Amino acid sequence: MRRAVFAVVMAAVLSLLNPMMIKTDVYASESTASSAEINSRWESLGRFRLTAYCNCRKCNGKWAYGPTRSGVMPVEGVTIAVDESVIPRWSKIKIGDHVYTAQDTGKHIKGNRIDVFINDHNRASDFGIKYAEVYIQR
Repeated sequence: MRRAVFAVVMAAVLSLLNPMMIKTDVYASESTASSAEINSRWESLGRFRLTAYCNCRKCNGKWAYGPTRSGVMPVEGVTIAVDESVIPRWSKIKIGDHVYTAQDTGKHIKGNRIDVFINDHNRASDFGIKYAEVYIQR
């Protein structure tokens, strides 16, 4: 019970910080790293179709408001849903300048498709469909 409360509180705090608008500094050293060093750290998986979802009943059906496939509560700016036959669960995935963690799966997430978790249903709907080059951490 304490873990669930902690996860909900952390999700609320992170949503207030709106990590989608904050550049991640996890790999800030990349700006000074050589191209070869960056390429040795990340491997391109190709171009993926990106959509977004939230934890509501419209987006998640009977699994609404619950944990991800990995058993953790989804966190905006961290959680993405992937096809595990393409991207293993818990992989670090780089899209643009942001690094996410593959923590979830989805019935419609097949092949080169990623669903980005966003806390708010309206913002998730407004995300639309995007295409981007996706990288996996080696």
